[in-house]
Amino acid sequence: MKYFIITNTISNKNYKDILSKIILKKKLVACVKYNKVNNLYWFDENFKRNDEILLTNITKKKNLNKITNEIKKNSNQKLPKIIKIPVNGCNIEYMRCISNVIK
Repeated sequence: MKYFIITNTISNKNYKDILSKIILKKKLVACVKYNKVNNLYWFDENFKRNDEILLTNITKKKNLNKITNEIKKNSNQKLPKIIKIPVNGCNIEYMRCISNVIK
C-alpha cells in the first residue's frame, strides 16, 4: 500500500484545531504533527512576512483527495499550501501502527 506525507499551512490556531479534529475523527490520519513556522515570500512585488502553523500527516494514497478537500473547506487561506510527498523506506513497525488506525 502506498503512503504519502501531506503538509499544509494554516494561519490561525483555531483552524488548526478544527482541521486536525476532523481528519483524525474521520481516521484519514493517525496523528497530526504541527509546528509554528515563519514565512518570508514575494507578493505584489514586495517581500512579505507572516507566521503560520505547518501541519504534517501521513496517510494512505486513497485518502489524499479527501484530506485535500477537508483542508480546502476548513482553511482560512484563499490558496492553501498543500504538498503531497510519497513515503519511501519508512520503519515497518511504524507503518503497521498507522495502517491499523487509518481507514
